[in-house]
Amino acid sequence: MAKQTISLCMITKNEEKNIANCLNSAKEIADEIIVVDTGSSDKTKQIARKFGAGVSDFKWNDDFSAARNESIKNAAKDWILVLDADEVLDGDGIKEIKNLVESKDADGYLMAQINYTNESNIAGFMPAIDKRLNNGYRGFYVSLIARLFRNKKDYHFSGAVHELVEDSIKKSNGKILTSNVKVHHYGGAEPELAASKKKYYLELAKKKADETPSADSYYELGVLLKENGTLLRLLTARLNQTKATGWRFMSLELLLKRQRIMTMQSYIIQECSELRKMLKDFSALGSAI
Repeated sequence: MAKQTISLCMITKNEEKNIANCLNSAKEIADEIIVVDTGSSDKTKQIARKFGAGVSDFKWNDDFSAARNESIKNAAKDWILVLDADEVLDGDGIKEIKNLVESKDADGYLMAQINYTNESNIAGFMPAIDKRLNNGYRGFYVSLIARLFRNKKDYHFSGAVHELVEDSIKKSNGKILTSNVKVHHYGGAEPELAASKKKYYLELAKKKADETPSADSYYELGVLLKENGTLLRLLTARLNQTKATGWRFMSLELLLKRQRIMTMQSYIIQECSELRKMLKDFSALGSAI
């Protein structure tokens, strides 16, 4: 059987400080590099071209999945590897990726995204031990995301903010396994930049929930509310207002907001132990309707 090939697909905007490190970390296994740029005003595109990348422009439309799908649309290799410019592929993962793409065991692989940060109050925060990798930041938290998958037309990203390919793989009866590959992510390390991104992502999530209300859009909104530190304040205000007025006299707007809040319950129970009592209060009051 012919050696399996890999398309490295990226979306970028003003990443001249980071993109060279990212491309250097993956160039050994990338048979093709595709960069879709969403409006850089720096040297991001020029640096990418020095690595042999095919670079194209994409008009930003407040939808990360649309940009991701544009980046994988013309990929010509057997597998797709997705990285952001502020990420670096772990050196030990190179050999494993070479083995994974030759295996027939799965259609996609989860990787451990190591998110470096100085915000120790983030859920899952762990102090940094390996000083060679943390770039001076206090610690990190880990996310599992599918970043390596077969190049199939039915595989695509969904989610305006937290864009994921996993759902499309599962809907096509594809199999996803967890790998030992690590991706070091430094994008959330600078407090001001991280805070700005979180606020922007929250506005996108609010817009999505308003335009396409669903359990998924409300879940995504709940995640962003939590990351911005506003979820607890929102729920507290709603609970106090509800206790004062009673469910029977709530406006339609408040009822809809209550419905949205309750759709976040599964996420909150898992991630926010401090809200469990509050959720019980919501349930008790709801029985009075």
